[in-house]
Amino acid sequence: MKTSQLSAPGQLPLPTDAKVQSFFPTRLLSTPSALRFLHRRTGGIVSRATFYRWLNSGELRSIRLGFRIYIPLRALDEFIRKCMNGE
Repeated sequence: MKTSQLSAPGQLPLPTDAKVQSFFPTRLLSTPSALRFLHRRTGGIVSRATFYRWLNSGELRSIRLGFRIYIPLRALDEFIRKCMNGE
């Protein structure tokens, strides 16, 4: 098992993204990966600021693990579909 080197002395090592991915049944994307996916699906019409505004407002569902934010792929697909349909 690969772990991060950033854990404090005396604490268990922090899990890497691979460990986090195996814990959840759905595919999770990091925020930069989700933004790239969104740009590919929409032709790049969404700005980075708008993307993070959607995350902060809760319009786009996300999961926070510690200081990291992950977006379920299903939630991102559903969000894109709603936006493209004008909902």
